[in-house]
Amino acid sequence: MRPSPSPRSSALPRCVASARSRAVVRACAVALLLGLGPLGVSSARADNGVGDGLYGRLRHDFFLQLGVGAGAQLFPEAQPGFADEPSWAFMVDVRARMTGVAGIILATSTSRTHTTLFLGAEVRPLYPALVLKGIITGRARADLTIQSLYIELGSALRFQGTLRTSLGWGLGFEVPLVLPRQFSQGVWLRFGVRHFREARQMRDLGVPAAPAEWLPHVSLAMTLGVSEGRFAGWEPPRTRP
Repeated sequence: MRPSPSPRSSALPRCVASARSRAVVRACAVALLLGLGPLGVSSARADNGVGDGLYGRLRHDFFLQLGVGAGAQLFPEAQPGFADEPSWAFMVDVRARMTGVAGIILATSTSRTHTTLFLGAEVRPLYPALVLKGIITGRARADLTIQSLYIELGSALRFQGTLRTSLGWGLGFEVPLVLPRQFSQGVWLRFGVRHFREARQMRDLGVPAAPAEWLPHVSLAMTLGVSEGRFAGWEPPRTRP
């Protein structure tokens, strides 16, 4: 006949399991605190007005940006009237944005074969999204570079003997050389790429189609704040000093 376990011996495994559970809970709590540590420091810095992710950009409502640079015109397929090999293009663009988030673009690129006029819209989604969420590093150049990511979409007119049209889109980012607090809304080095699609539908109208084109480019851009900041007194609650 097998002896029945004593209450003391049967309670021992439960005590061990309970101790292990408490140890696991404590370890998870420590890991959670360590993981939230940097976020707490970031929030504290934001509450103290240091690295709030705005960097003086709410001082103006309307931004006017002038960029001058160069790019390389690349044509995947050869077409009469356009260069078979990559060619350099001189680029000038003017951008107008409300509160630095969205606006319009007027850009030109001129090469030895043709001139392109691009008119479109621009949006910088990461700027308001990251600031409102409080996702910041506290380092001005890092935050401004990440938040400068832009997407553009518009129409292109290409002048080469005759007028050719196509749809264009692009994306890029900017690195601040002079911070917004130091000079108006800053001086930036822009890296981007723009793509023009072939306008096949124009063939039905008797207008020659424009070939597909890639235009990677680098520009130096100066941004000015045109109007007084009506939103200068507004900040997200988590970044208000």
